[in-house]
Amino acid sequence: APVEGYVIAGPWARLVAWFIDSLLVTLFPTLLSLVIVDWGPIVDAMVEQAQDPSAPVTVFLPVTVETLIVTLIGVGLSYLYFVGFWTGPWMATPGMRLLRMRVGEQQRGTELSLVAATKRWFAMGAWLALLAYIAPFAAIAG
Repeated sequence: APVEGYVIAGPWARLVAWFIDSLLVTLFPTLLSLVIVDWGPIVDAMVEQAQDPSAPVTVFLPVTVETLIVTLIGVGLSYLYFVGFWTGPWMATPGMRLLRMRVGEQQRGTELSLVAATKRWFAMGAWLALLAYIAPFAAIAG
């Protein structure tokens, strides 16, 4: 049974908190990609495709060392952000705190262990972005 005095958050509150946290955690990798990734060829391909409305739209991010670095940094930051906040004294990410939510072990109401938080992070799927760099799995990564 859940710890007395705690209420399980609804799906909409969880979704809003996740959205806020996702915006926060992707801010730095997005800015970094704007600085180190050469977007010229990608934009040129998009413009070229837009000029021919009968052609299928196939815009993709090329696999380069720069995009791999940005992806690794993004996945690493996601892990540190979520697991760090979940296992910390707040027991919540900033998005969760805005909605007055906490995450903890159901039986005791204490903060998550590092193992439990890591399992939860894996279940969220941020690590799946790395599949884009393994050829047989690239189509599944999206």
